[in-house]
Amino acid sequence: DELEEKIQAINDNLLILERDPSDTNALQEIFRAAHTIKGSAGVMGYEHMASLTHEMENLFDRLRQGAMRLTTEMTDVLFDALDTLKSLRDEVTGEGGAIDTAPVIGRLRALLAGEGTAAAPAAQEKAPPPAFTLTEVEEEVVRAAAARNINAYLVRVSIDPQCQMKSVRAFLVFNNLERFGEIIKSVPPAEQLQ
Repeated sequence: DELEEKIQAINDNLLILERDPSDTNALQEIFRAAHTIKGSAGVMGYEHMASLTHEMENLFDRLRQGAMRLTTEMTDVLFDALDTLKSLRDEVTGEGGAIDTAPVIGRLRALLAGEGTAAAPAAQEKAPPPAFTLTEVEEEVVRAAAARNINAYLVRVSIDPQCQMKSVRAFLVFNNLERFGEIIKSVPPAEQLQ
């Protein structure tokens, strides 16, 4: 039931975006629906569905951030991905045969790889992240902690780019670290991880 509802949400909002590519609410709704499907499919062990929605989510995330603009080609690929998602739903419910998701996933990845030509500023944003810096207030918190013999640590966490549900794993790491001390700063910020 949830899958049916999320597929419908993606379909309805894709139609809205086709008419008005600047509709941020539609984009947000699609991203949320794809994210939910990805998470549920991953938990249930439906790897093909999780992989497909993961690639869809990546594309919607770039659109949401303004790193890419929606094109007619992109819309066509997204509707194909949605059709494949419906076929995967039928496969899961026993109403359809085995589905090959590789072609549509390849097309989604090709769109993402072409991001540098679609939006040059986004390519610059992909440069190595700047050095980790603290604001004056955050530095003061570290100094106050040191005065009380409390150590401050810089912890870098890398998540395999190929793993499923990266954002969920990052959020779990964040929550687990909170049990051991106060987190002064997080890059990306806690709100974004949530």
